[in-house]
Amino acid sequence: MSPATFYKLKAKYGGMDLSDANRLKQLEAEHAKLKRLVADVMLDSVALKDLLGKPRRRRCNGGTRCCGR
Repeated sequence: MSPATFYKLKAKYGGMDLSDANRLKQLEAEHAKLKRLVADVMLDSVALKDLLGKPRRRRCNGGTRCCGR
């Protein structure tokens, strides 16, 4: 193990008991799982919006400016 790795791990887990370190690893894994679930739901939402179609803004008279209506 390199000294940099040792000091990084010591800074993260230094004052913890073994049970605290295990609980932290468990919470980090749960957090990663929840982040993936949220990302999946967001992708589903985007796919549904694309499937249903988004309202498009229409241009007045085919010009580059809108008449303000």
